[in-house]
Amino acid sequence: MKYFVRLTFALLSALVIAPPLPAAKPKKGPEILIVADTFGKAETTTRPSSENPISYMLFIGKQRDLGAAIAGIKAPPKEEIEALIQRTLSDQGYVRKEIGDTIPDIFIVYTFGSAYTEEDYLGSLEFDEETGEFSGGNIIGNDVGSRELFALVGGNKVLQQKRASRDDVESVQDAADTNRLFIMIAAVDGPKFFNGEKEIMWRTRISIPSRGFNLPSFMDLMLETAAPYFGKDSELPIFLREEDRRKTDVQIGDATVVEEPK
Repeated sequence: MKYFVRLTFALLSALVIAPPLPAAKPKKGPEILIVADTFGKAETTTRPSSENPISYMLFIGKQRDLGAAIAGIKAPPKEEIEALIQRTLSDQGYVRKEIGDTIPDIFIVYTFGSAYTEEDYLGSLEFDEETGEFSGGNIIGNDVGSRELFALVGGNKVLQQKRASRDDVESVQDAADTNRLFIMIAAVDGPKFFNGEKEIMWRTRISIPSRGFNLPSFMDLMLETAAPYFGKDSELPIFLREEDRRKTDVQIGDATVVEEPK
C-alpha cells in the first residue's frame, strides 16, 4: 500500500512538473505581390466615398493559365471566390447591385489561375547606376501569355518608372521566374459598356508563389491584403510579406508602408 501511494505521488509530481509541449507554429503565409492600375483616371472616379458612391455588379469570371500551365493546381469553387470578391468590394465601400436594377457605375470582371514561363524575362536587362535607366535585351516573350505574365508581376511598371532601382528589377525578375497563383479584379465603366463600349476604370492584379500554397486556402488573404488598392494606382509592384502585414499598416496615398506606433 505504501509503495502504491509513493508511486501515485511520483506520477502526479511528474505531471505537474513536466513542461508543456511547445505549441505548433502557425504556417507562414505567402508573400503577396500587388500591381494596381487606374490608367490615368482620378481617384475620385475610381474609389467610392460619401460624396461619390460607386455601384457595381459582378459580371463575369473565369479560370485561365498565363504562360505554361502548372499541373495539379487546385481551383476554388466559383461561388466561394465570387462571395469573397463581393464581400471585399463591400468592405471598401462599393455598393452592390443585382440583375434587374439600374445600370451600375462599374461591372466587375475577374480571372484567376496559375502563371509560369520558362523564359528569362529580365536576364539581359542592364541598369545604369548614373542615369537610373534600363536598357537592352529581349524583355518579354512574343506570345500573349508571356506578355500577360510580365504585366502580372509588374514588369511594365518597373520599366516605365524612373525611380525604379536594381532591387525592383531583381524582385520582378524573381517573381516572373517563380510559379505563381493569381487573382485579377477589373472594373469596366457600366454605362459605356451597356452602350457597346469597353473602358477599364481600374485593375488590380494579386499573386503569390504556388509552391506550398493554393488559391482556395489563401484567396481570402490575397483579396483582403489587396483591397485598399482597388481603384488605386501603384507606381511600382508592391511586395508584402507576412511580417509586413503583421507589423505595418499599408497607407495607400503614395503606396508607402508606415510602422505601427509602439
